[in-house]
Amino acid sequence: MPGSPAPPPGPSEAPGGTTPGPAPAPSPTVTPNYTFRFIPKPAAVAPGAAQILEVDLNSNVLRAQGDIDMRVLTTVNVVKVVSRSGGRSGELAKVADGEFVAAGKLPKLPFFVGGVSFNLEFVASTADGRSTSVTIPVKLR
Repeated sequence: MPGSPAPPPGPSEAPGGTTPGPAPAPSPTVTPNYTFRFIPKPAAVAPGAAQILEVDLNSNVLRAQGDIDMRVLTTVNVVKVVSRSGGRSGELAKVADGEFVAAGKLPKLPFFVGGVSFNLEFVASTADGRSTSVTIPVKLR
């Protein structure tokens, strides 16, 4: 009707007859604290070869059932990074060109393994299959 006031604005209904609630607040992300940094000595490499520029770990002294955070920085042509140790292996997630990360928990291990040093190997590969590796000694407590 002309001259009648418009209804006050209110929440609109979503399809299905429900009013949507507020959007959930984003949860903060925790940035790992990389306290151990390993930078391999530069070597002469062929053009386009895979190179590992830096490996970062939350620590070089790890605990059974404890956290392990890893970051590997590579040349941008690397498409895959795998970590290996003790017969286990896992692929790190690519988060950007030249940056790969992984986080997890170490498995429960027998008590007599405490104090043992072992090698953690990282293998970086290019799309055409060329690869390079870096081995880092770490200790288990």
